[in-house]
Amino acid sequence: MTRKRIITPAFVIDNIDVMKLNRKQKGVTQQTLALKTGVSMEMIGQYERFTCLPGKNNYNKLAQFFGWQLWD
Repeated sequence: MTRKRIITPAFVIDNIDVMKLNRKQKGVTQQTLALKTGVSMEMIGQYERFTCLPGKNNYNKLAQFFGWQLWD
């Protein structure tokens, strides 16, 4: 079985890199962000620490909340 390698677009990396700053500017906690987007608090923490990157589905949930470019 072959796994397809997903290439993460540069704009996704750039947006995740500033996600914590954007969240704090909006005055939103990780818990509130999780509730409003459906992305788990654990994953939000990992994205903010830049220990992993979101897939397309989670990124687009966050993008809708923050007004970022969507990942088609």
